[in-house]
Amino acid sequence: MLYLIIILVLIIGGYLLYKYMFGSNSKESIKIIENRNKPSIKQKSVQNTQKPPKFIPSDKWNGPKSNYIFKKDTLGTGYYIDRKVSFQNVEVQNYDPSAPPNEISK
Repeated sequence: MLYLIIILVLIIGGYLLYKYMFGSNSKESIKIIENRNKPSIKQKSVQNTQKPPKFIPSDKWNGPKSNYIFKKDTLGTGYYIDRKVSFQNVEVQNYDPSAPPNEISK
């Protein structure tokens, strides 16, 4: 009879401990669970200072990735960082349709 009482106490105690640790539906515990995976301010500042990788290897195209181009190049097939082209120091000439074509120097 004593063993039966000890087993019941252990089962009930284990159940109550489980409900206390994992079964609480209070608003505070829900907020804690929601914020658990969000990066903190310190983590965000560290993440922003790190440069993205220049190449992400991939055998097949897995959809678009922001700031990356999927292609096969020197490092293999995968996503290469998209280099933005700047035209700040480029001289632009006005187009004149009546002007003769320029000769291409060889």
